[in-house]
Amino acid sequence: MVEFRQLLPILAAVNPNLNLSIENDDSHVDRQRPITRRRIDIFDPLWLEGHPDLSLDEYGAYMEMVQEYGKKIASGEISDWQAYADRPYGYSETVAFIKTSAAYIRNVCTESGIALSKSSMRASQE
Repeated sequence: MVEFRQLLPILAAVNPNLNLSIENDDSHVDRQRPITRRRIDIFDPLWLEGHPDLSLDEYGAYMEMVQEYGKKIASGEISDWQAYADRPYGYSETVAFIKTSAAYIRNVCTESGIALSKSSMRASQE
């Protein structure tokens, strides 16, 4: 999971013309297939070799964010991966997830003072 409230201001500071897209899961009802778990293998030496610019401070900050997220799962504030994977997920849920996610990202951008393009604002009215 990604803490967009922390991440988006950093990305927007580096690239004010940032283009975001939602990478949602596919419907599992329309076409049966196994649910795949997506993760970053941050301890994998090959992954680390592929990111030579990752500083020790950045690595530590990432691990701190992971620990905070784990606390939210443990407290029940957010669902764990299995609960997320076990939910019904058909076409209507997929569309609802996209709309909810887009509204959340727009809200984070607005709260963070990140300017949105006119096309993204039009899409929010659909």
